[in-house]
Amino acid sequence: MNFSEDDFFILMKKENKTEKELQLSDLFSGYYPDSIPKEDFEKILLRQNYKKSKLNIREQKKIESVFSEKDLPIPDAAACIAEYRDIFIFKKRGRIIGISKICFVCNRFQIIGSKIDVSIFGFPDELDKLKSIVRKDKKLSGSEP
Repeated sequence: MNFSEDDFFILMKKENKTEKELQLSDLFSGYYPDSIPKEDFEKILLRQNYKKSKLNIREQKKIESVFSEKDLPIPDAAACIAEYRDIFIFKKRGRIIGISKICFVCNRFQIIGSKIDVSIFGFPDELDKLKSIVRKDKKLSGSEP
């Protein structure tokens, strides 16, 4: 999503937000959605100017390895405001079964619809791996939006 930090702060400071601006605010930095939406979530994202990307089979397999159950210690908590620029939609037979929102700046995430324990997801090396798959054209940097 092409949404600068300045744009974000302008939106947060705005007093009378439109319905679309409220939805973007919740989507970009809040916990929306907290369950699988009844409305087509892809359409919601596209209306908010998120870019849809298709992955090849190899990229899908790499992402599946990141979003797999692990038995590892719990990662450190983040202290920044999340910027959920990357949102993954998981489908089975054309139906949305899961959604994951990732902030690569502070390594925060929100995952809904998973049947496995996701509390230990999000180690920096996993997120670096995931970022390298979806942001092929950008350098890996913790401060880069």
